[in-house]
Amino acid sequence: MGMRMTQNMGLPPAADAFLKRECLRALNHECPTCHHKTGGEMVCEVYEDASEQGMFDDGPQLRKYTLNGGSTVKEVVQCTPWDCGPMIYLCLKDDYGNTLFQWPKEETGMEEEE
Repeated sequence: MGMRMTQNMGLPPAADAFLKRECLRALNHECPTCHHKTGGEMVCEVYEDASEQGMFDDGPQLRKYTLNGGSTVKEVVQCTPWDCGPMIYLCLKDDYGNTLFQWPKEETGMEEEE
């Protein structure tokens, strides 16, 4: 028997690729003194804590991303099947409420969203 624990499955690879391509990035900045470079991170903010989805209140923090065109997408919990603990699958939802980049049901083992 496996160890019981929350498994944060995150976003599917297609959603990660979309965000890498379409998400607004923070401006790059270089310190004139030490030349340390910062910036380039995806512009996002935590908008909700899904800790109650986890086995020990250890579910993920959900993020809202700003896209290059100014619209946003946010992470939402797609489903939480159980296999030695909850497996938390995320997908994206746009400003109009459309669900984007869902995990295939063959991978989640779930027939439809919760």
